[in-house]
Amino acid sequence: MRTTDLLRTLCGGVAIVVACNAAAQPNASSAGVSVPVTASSAKTIKAYNRKLRRDVLQALAKSHQLDSQQTISVRVSGGAVTLTGWVSSADQVDKAGAIAQSVPGVKSVNNKIGVSIPR
Repeated sequence: MRTTDLLRTLCGGVAIVVACNAAAQPNASSAGVSVPVTASSAKTIKAYNRKLRRDVLQALAKSHQLDSQQTISVRVSGGAVTLTGWVSSADQVDKAGAIAQSVPGVKSVNNKIGVSIPR
């Protein structure tokens, strides 16, 4: 039995198969499938990433939970935020991650911040 015949049987009709395929389309890029990106959508994505990066940096800077001496870098790709840098304690690492996660638009946080050892 072909896959489409099986889906028709399981889903109950062609309309549901089309709906199932349409619902699966947005996740194609996360499954490792290449999805074409137009120049205008690439610009939109870059602008979104830049804005989200500024928002995260601003939230970190305004936070009274972090020491002002901390140096944290932020990278954003499609809503996924990566934090890098050094802080004085493990508590500061957790706080920075929580602050970044609280920013609207952040989908995930990869916290690569390290704890510096005083000399």
